[in-house]
Amino acid sequence: MKLKWVKGLGALWLAFVLLVAPLSLVAEAAEGQVRVLVAPTLAYDKVDPVSEGLFTVYKGGKVGFIDRTGRVVIPVSYDYAYDFVEGLAPVLQGDKWGYIDQTNKLVIPYRYDLAANFDEGLAIVETGGKYGYIDKTGALAVPALYEDTHGFAEGLVAVKKDGKWGYVDAAGRTVIPFTYDTAYVFSEGLAVVGLNQRWGYIDKTGKQVVPIAYYAAYAFQEGLACVFAEAGCGFIDKTGRWVAAAQYDDAGDFSQGRAWVKKDGKCGYIDTTGKLVIPALYDGAADFAEGRAAVYRNGKGGFIDSYGVAAGPQSYDEVYDFSGGLALVEKGGLFGFVDAAGQVAVPLTYDSARGFSDNLTPVEKGGAWGLLAYIPPGSEPSDWAVAEVAALTARGVIPEALLSAYQTPIRRDEITALMVNIYEHTKGPAEARPSPFTDIAASAYKTHIEKAKALGLVDGTSDTTFSPAAQLTREEAAKLLCAVVEKTGGIPLELTGVPTFADRGKLSDWAVPYVAYAQAHSIMQGVGNNQFSPQGTLTREEAMLTAERLIVVYAWGGGTN
Repeated sequence: MKLKWVKGLGALWLAFVLLVAPLSLVAEAAEGQVRVLVAPTLAYDKVDPVSEGLFTVYKGGKVGFIDRTGRVVIPVSYDYAYDFVEGLAPVLQGDKWGYIDQTNKLVIPYRYDLAANFDEGLAIVETGGKYGYIDKTGALAVPALYEDTHGFAEGLVAVKKDGKWGYVDAAGRTVIPFTYDTAYVFSEGLAVVGLNQRWGYIDKTGKQVVPIAYYAAYAFQEGLACVFAEAGCGFIDKTGRWVAAAQYDDAGDFSQGRAWVKKDGKCGYIDTTGKLVIPALYDGAADFAEGRAAVYRNGKGGFIDSYGVAAGPQSYDEVYDFSGGLALVEKGGLFGFVDAAGQVAVPLTYDSARGFSDNLTPVEKGGAWGLLAYIPPGSEPSDWAVAEVAALTARGVIPEALLSAYQTPIRRDEITALMVNIYEHTKGPAEARPSPFTDIAASAYKTHIEKAKALGLVDGTSDTTFSPAAQLTREEAAKLLCAVVEKTGGIPLELTGVPTFADRGKLSDWAVPYVAYAQAHSIMQGVGNNQFSPQGTLTREEAMLTAERLIVVYAWGGGTN
C-alpha cells in the first residue's frame, strides 16, 4: 500500500498526441494540458524522474543521463550514479565514487567507498569504513572519523564516535558532546536523541528541552511532534505539553494543519488543537499536501480534501505522489495520472510510470520509455492581474522563478525576495548580515532573507527558524507590507486603528493594527463580502498586484500617485 500526496489544482483536460518520429516534439500545449515530448521508443531498462533538467537512465547495468528531448547528455557508461543535486552527481566507476558536473567533467576524483548527494553545500562520503563530509571542491569539511551519520541539517551534523552520538558543525568542530545512544537531524530547532531506549529532544546548545522519557519520538513539524508513551502515541509541543493525548496506535506528521491518526485499525485526522476533524473511517491514510490527502478504504485508494470530502472516485489499486499538478495512479496493472478533482488527465495505459517532477515525467509502455510534459494552470496571470504583473516585471523586481504558477500561494521566502527587490529598486543595495535562522541555507532566497532581517522587514516563525517554504497568511502579509512602507518610504506607521472587515474578530491580536493600516491606506483589500480572511493565503499574483500598488501609491521607482 502506497500512501502519497495530492496537489490541489483545478480540473484539467488532456491533449495527448502519439508521435511517429521517436524524438519529434509536439507543438506547445495550452495551460492544463499534458503533451508528449518523446513517444515510448527509448530503449532503456529504467528512467528516473528528472532532477536539475536531466533524467537518469539505466541500460545493461550502466547509468547515464538524457535531457527532455531524449538526447544523451552524459553517456550510459557509469556503474552507478545518483541524480544531479546542487550541480553535481555522485558516480561510481569500479569500486570508487566521485562527482561529475553536467558537462560530464570529473569535478571530484574517484576516491570514496560511498558517496551521497550534496545538501546545503556538503555531501556524506565514506572512506576506510569511516564517514565524513566534503565540500564542492572535494575538501573534507568534516573529517572522515565517524562510525555513522544521520545527516546535516540546520547547521549541525549528527555523527557517531566510539559508540556514542553527538553533533559537529560544518567545520567539524564538536558542538554537542558524544553522550547519546543515537541522535537524529535537527528540525525546527530541536533534534530527537536517545538514551537507554528512551527518547527526547535537545536544542542546538545541547540543552534537554523535552525529557528523554518517551518510547519513540519523531521530528517536529509545524510546531508539533508525534511521541509514543505507555498508553500509545500522541502529539506534544516544544515545551513537552501534550496537545493530543497519547491514545493512538500510530500517527503521521502534521502537514497543513492536519495529522492522520490510527486507532483500532482505522485512520482519521486531527487538527493542531488535537480535535478529530475528519472521522476515523479509513484503512490507511497519508499526510496532507496542498489541500489533499491520499486515503484507502476497502482495498481501494483515492483522495480527500481537508474537510474529509472525497476528491474524485476512490477506485484505484495504488495512489502515488501528486507533483507538478498531477498524481500517478494504478489500476489493474496500468498507470495514468489524475488531477486534484480526481478527473483522469492521462489515461491509464502505461505499464510503468514515475511521478511528475519539474512538470516532466518518464513513462514506459511495451518495454520502451517516453517523456511527458505538463503545462500547469497559472502559467499566465489572471486577467485582473495582467497589467500589474507586466508593470512589475518591467521594473525587474520579480524573481525569475516566480514568473509562473501565478495562482500558487506565495511562500515566505518568495515574498521576502520580492519585497527586498522593491526596497533595493527604490533605495539601493541592502546589506546581507548573518541571521539567527538555521533553516534558510537551502532556500534560493537565503541572501534576501538575511537582508530583510537586517532591514527589519521580517520576523522568524521562532527565534531560530524562518520557515522559508511555508505559505504566508494574509495577516502576515499585512505586517510585512507595512514594514516595507516604513523602511522603504520612510513613513512612520500609525498603528492605532481597527479594521472594518466583518471577520476582524478572527485576526490574531498582533495583526489588528497592521491590517487596519493596510486597509486604510489601500495597501491590501478584502477577499469579498467585507471579509479579510486573515488565515487565508496570498497568491503570487495577489502579492505582485499589491507590490505594484505600493510602488504607485507611494511613488517609488518612477511610480505615480
